[in-house]
Amino acid sequence: MKSYFSIFIIFLLLGSINVNSETQTANFLNMPSSAREVALGGAFAALDSDMNALTFNPAGLSGIDMLEASFLYNAQLFGNTYGRVAFAYPTKLGNIGGSVSFFLIPFDNVYLGGEKSDSESLSDLNIGFGLQKDIKDNLSIGINTKFVSIDLGDVRAATMALDIGGLFKNINVLKGKMNIGAGVRNIGLGLKFGDEKETMPTSIVSGIMFQPVDLIKLLVELDKPIDLGIEYGTGLEFNIMDFFYPRLGYKGGNNKNTFTGGMTVSRKIGFTQIELSYALGADVQMIHVVELKIKPSFGKEITAVKRIPYNGKEPTSIAVSDFQAKGSTARVANMVAQTFRENWNQSFTLNVMPREEMEKILEDEFLIMRPFRNAKEAKTVGEILKVSYMVIGTVSKVMDEYYVGVEVVDVQTGKVFTITEATTSTSANLRMIIRQISDKLNPIMPSEQDKKQEPIP
Repeated sequence: MKSYFSIFIIFLLLGSINVNSETQTANFLNMPSSAREVALGGAFAALDSDMNALTFNPAGLSGIDMLEASFLYNAQLFGNTYGRVAFAYPTKLGNIGGSVSFFLIPFDNVYLGGEKSDSESLSDLNIGFGLQKDIKDNLSIGINTKFVSIDLGDVRAATMALDIGGLFKNINVLKGKMNIGAGVRNIGLGLKFGDEKETMPTSIVSGIMFQPVDLIKLLVELDKPIDLGIEYGTGLEFNIMDFFYPRLGYKGGNNKNTFTGGMTVSRKIGFTQIELSYALGADVQMIHVVELKIKPSFGKEITAVKRIPYNGKEPTSIAVSDFQAKGSTARVANMVAQTFRENWNQSFTLNVMPREEMEKILEDEFLIMRPFRNAKEAKTVGEILKVSYMVIGTVSKVMDEYYVGVEVVDVQTGKVFTITEATTSTSANLRMIIRQISDKLNPIMPSEQDKKQEPIP
C-alpha cells in the first residue's frame, strides 16, 4: 500500500515545478472529454473502464471488454463550440482507442499572444490514437498520441503531442475498492506561428477513486498545469439499479471554484447498450455538455432451445440472474453468469431462459435486469419469468483470490435448496471452476442414468 501512495506523491512533486512558459493557444486540449468528467469536477484520473479516459489518463481504458463509441457536444456561451467523436475496442495487444475533436471560437473571442486576432475565427483540431496495456491484474499503463492543428485563417500551425498514464486498480481498502491513477497530459514541443512560439498546456494529474460499496464512487484529484497553480476536483457518483447514474462535483483552484453536476441514463436496446449523459459546469463561463455513448454487443448470445421430454421427464426451466460483483468488476461477474448459462444450455434436461428474453419480460413489467441479491427477490422474479428455478450468485475478489458463490432458489417455495462455493487464485481458472460448480448443482445436470440415455428424436 505504501508503494502506491509513494508513486502518487512523486507525481504531485513533479507537478509542483513551475516553468516560465510562453503563451498558449492549444488550451482547447484541456476541454472535457466527456459529460461524466464535467459532472465529477474533473476528477477522472483514477477511473477505469471508461473510453473517455483516453485523453485524460489513457490507462483508464482498462476494463473495456467490447466496442464502445461516444459522441459529445459542448455548447458554451459566446458561440464557442466543442465536439468530439471517440471509440475504444479490446484487442489481444491491449485496449485501443481513438478520438477526433474540434473547437471553434467566433472571431469576437479570438486572441493570440494577448492581442485580438484579425482572423474571423479560430479552429482547432485534435486527432488521437492510444493503447492501454494491463501489466498485472491491478496495474495498467497507457499512451495516447495526437495530432494537433490550429487554424487562425491567415496563420496555421500543427504539432504532435502525447498523453501518458498509469493506474493501480482494485486495491482493497476498508472493505472497499480503491484506484490510484496518475499521468502527464499534452507533452509536446509546442506550436509555432511565424516568429511566435506557443507552448503546449502540459499538466500532471493524480487522483484517487474509492468505492466503499458497489453503488457509490468517491473521487479526488489534483491537477498541476506547468505554468499555473494546483487545481483540484472532487466528485461523487451513484449507481441506481444500473440504470440511473446521478453525479455531483466541485472544481477549485486557479479561479475555477464552481460546483458541477450531471447524470447518465443507461438502457439496453436489443444487443446495444445506450447511454445518454448530461453535465453542467463552469470554466470562466457556463458550459453544457451532452454525450451519447453506444456499446454494441456482437458476441454470441444464447438462443432459446426448445427441449423435448427426455427419458420420460420434462426438462427443468431455469433462469440465471446477473451475478453481484464484490471486489471484482461487473464485467467479470457478467462473464461468470453468462458462462453458467452457456454450460447449462447444453444439458438435455434443462431449458435455460436466454438473458435477452429475461430482460424483455422484466421490461414489460417495468423492472430492470440486474443482480438479484436474495431468495425473496429471486422468487418474485422467477414467478414473473415463469421458471421453476432461479440461480443467483456473487463473484468476489480478495487480494488475488476469486470467490464464486451460487444459490439455486426454488421459485415455488422461495427456499434456497442448493449452495455451492469455489475459489481460484487466477482469473484464467474462473471458467474451469464454473464448470465444476455446474457439474455439482442439482437438478440442473442430468443424473447418471439420464446421461447413459440417448435423447428422444
